[in-house]
Amino acid sequence: MNEYQKMPEWVAKINPLLAEDKFEEANKITQNYYYSLEDPKDESKFGFLLIANLIKTNFKYKQYKEALKWCDELLKFNLSKMDKYDDGEREFYTGATYYELGDFEKAKEFLTLANKKSKGRSLKLFDDMKYSNFLKEK
Repeated sequence: MNEYQKMPEWVAKINPLLAEDKFEEANKITQNYYYSLEDPKDESKFGFLLIANLIKTNFKYKQYKEALKWCDELLKFNLSKMDKYDDGEREFYTGATYYELGDFEKAKEFLTLANKKSKGRSLKLFDDMKYSNFLKEK
């Protein structure tokens, strides 16, 4: 079974848990899927999706230190090997997480890079203008 064939199975397992706010269980399942991927994981589009999901889920439940751990992992991905355009998504998640942790210097660094790479589009990933407003204020 290739990694894309696992996606519907993964979604079917985590969606009911997230609907019941059982995010820790959903995260464990997502992590198991990630760790079960063949190496190199940092060249896997499904791996990228899994980690982005972990970041967003941890973000939703204000688990910012855990989100930062996954941001660090996401930054290691080799986008060119994945044939994925670098649109600043990784930097946005990292900057937003640093912002929520109160490290505004690092937040500005990553959000500025995300903004440049995406021409402003990435600052809207969480449907919250506070990151865009933060950059305007700094």
